[in-house]
Amino acid sequence: MGGVKLQYILISAISKLINVIEILIIIDVILSFMAPLRSNEFIRLIRSIVNPILDPCYRIQKSIIPNLPIDFSPAIAIFLLDILKKLIINILLTIY
Repeated sequence: MGGVKLQYILISAISKLINVIEILIIIDVILSFMAPLRSNEFIRLIRSIVNPILDPCYRIQKSIIPNLPIDFSPAIAIFLLDILKKLIINILLTIY
C-alpha cells in the first residue's frame, strides 16, 4: 500500500515539475518579444532555469537546419520534456 502512495507522489511531483518548466519556457518565449524587460531580475531568473534546457535544443536545431530564421528550440524542448515525462512515469509504474 505504501509503494502505491509513493508511486503516486513521485509521478505527481515529476509531472508538476515538468509542467512548470514547460510553462516557464512559454513565458520566456512571450517575454523574448519585449526587449525592455530583458534586464528584469524575474526575466533573468526564468532564463537561468530554461536556458540550460533550450541551449541544447537550439544546437540540435542548428545542426539539422543551420540557416533557419525561426528558433524552434522551445517547441523542441517542450516535445522532449513531454517524452521524458512519459518515460519516467512508465519507469515508475513498472518499478512499483
